[in-house]
Amino acid sequence: MERLPKLVDYSTPLATIPDGTTNYLVSCTPTNGAIFTQGTTIIVDLNNVPAFLDPASLSFRYKYTAVSNSNTATTVTNSQNCGICGCPAFSPFIRLDILNNSAVIESINNYNSVATMLTNISMGVSDKLGQEYSMGWAGTSGDATMSNQNNTDGIVLQTFAGSASWSAVTVNNYISAPLIGCSLAYAEKLIPLDLCNLRIQLTLDSLSNIGSNLASDAPLSAFTI
Repeated sequence: MERLPKLVDYSTPLATIPDGTTNYLVSCTPTNGAIFTQGTTIIVDLNNVPAFLDPASLSFRYKYTAVSNSNTATTVTNSQNCGICGCPAFSPFIRLDILNNSAVIESINNYNSVATMLTNISMGVSDKLGQEYSMGWAGTSGDATMSNQNNTDGIVLQTFAGSASWSAVTVNNYISAPLIGCSLAYAEKLIPLDLCNLRIQLTLDSLSNIGSNLASDAPLSAFTI
């Protein structure tokens, strides 16, 4: 490293961003489709451009659609609604893979559990309330979880209709969250995008693991991103 410029010395942290640096907000879309269901993998290739990725800025956003089963019951109660446990932004994803030049450099099984644990140990109740919509603890349609500050461990989806029976109900919510728990997010240096071909893969969990309910008689019939 004695013959290289100090700017490429990755053994010491970069205290400040050099003068003249331009900041770009870049969105990368999946390369293998637009709609994803249980068991499928979302593949996102990061742009191979002469620029650097700020690890702290790495985030994802998506819209999910949850559909309940139709059923009948003598009395419909709140416990018969479907719900998503944990941190709803991460709960659908059972696995996270990071690839560099087609080689897997990191693979995290049970990524939903790991990410939920990280949010629980790094965020208090007030932090969760402040990000309840972006992280999924509350939604734009059909939620009952965030009615008080004690309920920050998931979201209840209002998925029944009627007083004595319910038909299939569709709930749409919008998520925006940081991609935590992986090497790219925790890198100490800016990551050069033109020296490697980085790919992020998120695999969706099974339908029974994504959505559940207390009464066990009204599970989700479909969940898509």
